[in-house]
Amino acid sequence: MKKIFVTTISFIMMSVTTFAQLANGSIAPNFTFSDINSNTVDLYTLTGQGKTVFINISATWSLPAWNYYNSLSLDSMYIEHGPSGTVDSICTVLHIEADGATTLADLQGTGISTLGDWVTGVSFPIIDVPPAQALAFQTSWAVNYFSIVYMVCPNNLIYEVGQVTMGEMLAALSTCPYPLDVSPVNAQALYCGTTIFPVVNLKNNSVSTMLMSCDITFDIDGGTPQFYNWNGTLSAGGTTAITLSPQTVTAGAHTLTVTTTNPNGSTDGNPYNNTASYPLFVSQVTPVVMPPIMEDFTPVAYPPTDWGLINSDAGITLSRVTTAGNPTPCIKFDAFNYEDIGATDELIMAPLNLTNPMSTMLTFDVAYRPYDAQYYERLQIFVSTNCGASWVQLYNKAGTTLATGIATTVDWTPTNSSDWRNENVSLNAFVGINNVYVKFVTTNGFGNNLYIDNITVTQTTDVTGAITLSGFSLFPNPTQDVTTIVFDHLVSGDVIVNIYDITGKLVKTENEGTLPYGTQTVTLSVADLATGLYSVELIACDTRKIARMSVIK
Repeated sequence: MKKIFVTTISFIMMSVTTFAQLANGSIAPNFTFSDINSNTVDLYTLTGQGKTVFINISATWSLPAWNYYNSLSLDSMYIEHGPSGTVDSICTVLHIEADGATTLADLQGTGISTLGDWVTGVSFPIIDVPPAQALAFQTSWAVNYFSIVYMVCPNNLIYEVGQVTMGEMLAALSTCPYPLDVSPVNAQALYCGTTIFPVVNLKNNSVSTMLMSCDITFDIDGGTPQFYNWNGTLSAGGTTAITLSPQTVTAGAHTLTVTTTNPNGSTDGNPYNNTASYPLFVSQVTPVVMPPIMEDFTPVAYPPTDWGLINSDAGITLSRVTTAGNPTPCIKFDAFNYEDIGATDELIMAPLNLTNPMSTMLTFDVAYRPYDAQYYERLQIFVSTNCGASWVQLYNKAGTTLATGIATTVDWTPTNSSDWRNENVSLNAFVGINNVYVKFVTTNGFGNNLYIDNITVTQTTDVTGAITLSGFSLFPNPTQDVTTIVFDHLVSGDVIVNIYDITGKLVKTENEGTLPYGTQTVTLSVADLATGLYSVELIACDTRKIARMSVIK
């Protein structure tokens, strides 16, 4: 039962691919007909008015056409978004009876080759192609079955959308290439402090027009609208990040709503994609948590204190549950019932203070089964040291790599400890930094359920209790080819140096052998390392010390 919706749509699109011959993105053939009310309908006249035209090519005897017709998707589209739409007027809908052998009586439901009344109760224009012109129309429009639903954009490019809902027609409409079309596409989600500068990404969806200016209206939580005028240069198809004017907000969850208008001082050709809303999380600068920490989601309050939850589509998200075959509550991502494929959700941990120079590890438990090889989820972990302005990926697993058991087509819940796996992610690359943010990101594939529990951050310096190192320094730092490590070795023993890149990946190891008691100097070549930030881990006996190193070529 689970995949019926997607399977149905896939079948429709497979049928389109198999039979349709008008190539998506080609020029739609023009036509001029009279509708059944004797009004002249010319396709290029409609597109010349800036309208997107949805065309349903049908036959009165076709059962698939009849079933789709009675879904009222086309009529709803015309009523809400047609020339006199109750919401806007960005498109029109045409119904074309293309079988030359049928009659007006068949359309009215009184003929001998019909499944019912196709006229009464609908709002959009209906065209009955004259018999003498039917073959030419069918040939030029590649009519090989009924019904075919095309979308013709204002520039006369044609795309087959199939028998879809009004919402899916609106989504398709927003992809039409317009001479001038600008929209917000995403926004920064994490901010720190009580005065924030919202960052939104603006996209120039235009066919070829350079964007030079745009008006932006925005608000937070439906408050007083703020105005921002952007001026710059943005080529067709390009995206740019815009920092809006400062806003005073409280800590916690908020919603940023952005509307773009007046691109280049003109009318936007596609107003449907001009407004978007984005969830924000404003974090407390203090207190900043120092490891060790352990979150097992036992408290009922969720998200935990100072944690942020970003639910971009306001749909199914990472939720606390108590029935996951676990002795304690955990986090569930209900992908089994989540049809919005590609949607991402984020759980942002409270900021970490990693200024203590010790080896740092993030661990968590995961339980997951994919649905099959086609429907599966992804889990990623990112770290930011600049409060969400940029993120570094540390962990990325999906499908069978993420799975803790075989695929299953049932709505899955872990039932015992063998369904879980413990994962370890090094945070050594971020040692020495305050305000380190870690986020878990799930990407929905309409597969099966994903569970997370026991998120822990620990730091280790000396597992035996004996102190064997002191006085750890690097110079020069930044460096280009060579750096020198100076440290005090308090006992004789083996010394190992590890270098980790910004993602926590081990990129270099050098075994210095057994070094005696006293101040030691080790020369380390970094000529083979690319420009960037690294963490240098010095291990002597059971003691670890870590320092940051910058390599500049």
